Amino acid sequence: MATHRQGPNQSLTSYFQWPLPSHLPLSQPPDLHLIQLPALYLRQYRLNHTSASAASPDHLTIHPTTPAYRSASMSVRNVAHAAAVETHTETHLVPPTAALTHAYANSTAHGIPMIAVSPSQGKFLSLLTSLSGARNVLELGTLGGYSSIWFAQALKGNGGGKVTSIEIDGARRAVSIANLQHAGVRVPQEAEVLLGAGLDVLPRLEREMQAGERERFDFVFVDADWENQWRYFEWGVKLCKGKGSVVYVDNVVRQLLESGVVGPEERDEGADDLVENVGKDGRVEAVVMQTVGAKDYDGFLMAVVK
Repeated sequence: MATHRQGPNQSLTSYFQWPLPSHLPLSQPPDLHLIQLPALYLRQYRLNHTSASAASPDHLTIHPTTPAYRSASMSVRNVAHAAAVETHTETHLVPPTAALTHAYANSTAHGIPMIAVSPSQGKFLSLLTSLSGARNVLELGTLGGYSSIWFAQALKGNGGGKVTSIEIDGARRAVSIANLQHAGVRVPQEAEVLLGAGLDVLPRLEREMQAGERERFDFVFVDADWENQWRYFEWGVKLCKGKGSVVYVDNVVRQLLESGVVGPEERDEGADDLVENVGKDGRVEAVVMQTVGAKDYDGFLMAVVK
């Protein structure tokens, strides 16, 4: 979730500006009131509601007398409960641990912004690491080491391994190392935090691999500056072991929206479209999953090397 870019903290509904007036009873909406849904609902409602018609390539206009209107309205209103659902699920599935709680608290005490992955996201990354059988993880964007701890714990469950994390800020690097050590992670044997800009450190890692001084990576987690997501992705694939390796890029949906690739924002012509570029990359199979929760609306791209 970390980024060096301070974008607006917009919610799911503010991105798409859905007109859902709460005073209108869903059972008897006025005849002339229409709502528009973004493209993410377009395919579903075309399949399920023959009375829905496309108003544009990006929107679907639905008349209020149709079941589609009532269903869509309720679906969007349910998003308001995302934070409560996340609290409930984390209570039962991601109980707090002393190590992870300390990492959050110590990072905050040292002025590190609260932009690390959520507990649910950390658990998800841990499960992916376990499922993939990874032994060597590369992380771009350490922040306070919260996600690094999740990776290190998952690697222990895989029989051992190492997290290599890259952090551009020296003070944050020091805090992350302290948090890792407090969590019982041996530094640098089980986790090392390299200081520097990602695009400066990555070529050095490649040289070390070519010299036989470093193993290639099974799992790459990109959680750094959004503007370089495509360049980080390319490096991730280049430094992977090969078939079955995973490259996971966080904050992809927010970057798509804030750079104007999709949505109402003015298009930033200098911003790469990670999704389009990955779609043309014959080395991988990939998917983008949209997410909603206590950290608002976002999503990640996950690619598997062929």
